[in-house]
Amino acid sequence: MGLLSSLAFRGGNAAAERILGVEDKRTRQLNRLAHRVDALLAAPYQTGLEHVTIMNRPDFHPSNTAWHLSEAEQCFATAFGNFKNVDPLQSAWAAVHLAIISVATGRRGNALHWTQRGHEQATRTLEQVRRQIRDKADGRVGRMRLTSEGSTGTVAVGGAATTGLVAAAAGVTIVSGVGLVAVGAALGANVAYRKGVDHSRHRKLNAGQAREQEIADFIDELVHLRAALGDNHAISQ
Repeated sequence: MGLLSSLAFRGGNAAAERILGVEDKRTRQLNRLAHRVDALLAAPYQTGLEHVTIMNRPDFHPSNTAWHLSEAEQCFATAFGNFKNVDPLQSAWAAVHLAIISVATGRRGNALHWTQRGHEQATRTLEQVRRQIRDKADGRVGRMRLTSEGSTGTVAVGGAATTGLVAAAAGVTIVSGVGLVAVGAALGANVAYRKGVDHSRHRKLNAGQAREQEIADFIDELVHLRAALGDNHAISQ
């Protein structure tokens, strides 16, 4: 399902309906991605939404449409600038709203401009998420190795201390059945712990991949919107 089912809509009320429709999608996406931004930076975006919400009220007078739509456009443009370097995904959604307003007011050139900017920002977000996934994976592998080496060392030292055994690598023989049980239990606990680390790593990596797919789907929608607006290079990017 694309961001816009059709580009054949005109007027402030149509723009308001479309913005509120995609806003619901934006909210769900950002909630899943757990994005948080400074309230002052977000204020223009929220003000723009207020103008759009007013336009969608049943008692709204059409004579006020142009003013509210213009105010909303200025607010979303400010929000795009605010979010651009601190939260590219939020700025991408501000660009989507600006594209919707541009389509509704017959300015397809402006609509294409904002769709392209949204695409750029969403692509930046995807790169950031992929980098975070790699960094977390590398960090966990490093910690798992350190933990594994430390645990193995503890098992050997503990075995020697409690049973009089010496590690096989040092040429010592296990002389007690009790020693075998103790060392075996310790090694079993170590293996279970490492399996737990692997499971946690796998689960968190899966969550990261789900976030990655969420943003990739958003980018795909922006690519198709660019193509619908006449950008012949969109699909090849």
